[in-house]
Amino acid sequence: MRSTFRSLAEDAGAEPLYPPDEIVRELRLLGWAIYEAALLAIHIVQPAFLVLLNNSRQESIDAYNQIRELSQLGQTLPWPEFSLRALGAVRSQALAHSLKDSEAGYQAARTVHKSLEDLLQRRTDEITSGIYSDTIHYLDLKRDVDELAEQSFLARTGTACREPEHSLCRWSEAVAAGRKDDSAQKDELIHLAHGLRIGIISGERAMNRAEHILGNYDVIAEKDATHLLGPTMMQNPAIMTARAHLLVLPMCPRLESYGMPVPGREGSWSAYIENLVDGFTAAYARIESSAEMNAANNVQLIYEHFKALVQLRLAFFLLFPERALPTRLESLGLDQGCDLNDLDSISKWLVAHKDADVNVISSATMPEYLRGIEQLRSVPGYREWRENWLNMDRFSSEEGRRDRVLAALQILSK
Repeated sequence: MRSTFRSLAEDAGAEPLYPPDEIVRELRLLGWAIYEAALLAIHIVQPAFLVLLNNSRQESIDAYNQIRELSQLGQTLPWPEFSLRALGAVRSQALAHSLKDSEAGYQAARTVHKSLEDLLQRRTDEITSGIYSDTIHYLDLKRDVDELAEQSFLARTGTACREPEHSLCRWSEAVAAGRKDDSAQKDELIHLAHGLRIGIISGERAMNRAEHILGNYDVIAEKDATHLLGPTMMQNPAIMTARAHLLVLPMCPRLESYGMPVPGREGSWSAYIENLVDGFTAAYARIESSAEMNAANNVQLIYEHFKALVQLRLAFFLLFPERALPTRLESLGLDQGCDLNDLDSISKWLVAHKDADVNVISSATMPEYLRGIEQLRSVPGYREWRENWLNMDRFSSEEGRRDRVLAALQILSK
């Protein structure tokens, strides 16, 4: 279409820089449709879908293949600047790879994430080159690339978190099945910590891009063909970034014991840990400040985001039982009857609302990671909490899981 249109225009003595407005509108709608179709499909893909034994396996494979086709289509449209939404299918393809929950799947996801970031940078360079500065499309194009970049950074953080969540929580099963060896824990933690550091950087970029969008473009309550992100856009990147900080923190004492060099410019592992705590606290505060700002504009806090806040608080208090984590939610009446400063109250609330899964902190079975949690704490007690709240393990309903968890926790008494 693009080459044909350019050919016709050249015959008429003109060199068009962009298509007619009606084609721009069609391209934008097509890009949006591809984005939404891939988003619907990714919700069908189940974790570790390649090893499922029920109908979900074939449904997931079909959805995975659909996403792959949409991704290819989204990268071959004419005038790609005007159909940037279509690149959301590439993002979904990376997430679908990570849902294989295998080393090959995670590596494929990282490759696609990098490819998407490079592609978005090329689009950014094209859009900001000055070609479109005097057109009615310029602001829409800038917002499109900013919103897709935010989504790309966020997805990369999600993949960075997903790999350790699977590895740490499924360690016992992987060892029992011969897929992992207990002697490989050190190498595994080094690898996972590296990925999480990249995830934290991506999360910071996602939050900063979301703030840029909030400050530079109009934001509407419901997304449409020209508005991908809404007033709560700060919350998901902040939740994921806070999550990445919490995941890597227990690895630090173990990495120090291995003689690993301190990342970044911090002079000691204790200074690096404090830097991570500060990063977590800042990300967490951005979730609540966004909720506070939205409450002033009658935009309610999404239940899933409140649940994530509760889970983050519980994990933080388990890692740092003698530290405080300020909250604004109680003063806003958004605590939903949960004492956000009390470990037992938080645990009871999650169980009562059937949201007991608190990520890795309630489900990890890798001995080295469990040791790291206990080392990070100022006082003993993590093992007791796990044993008192075994139903908060995300796989607690599986046969034999309780025994595997209790066996893993035994290392904390040695």
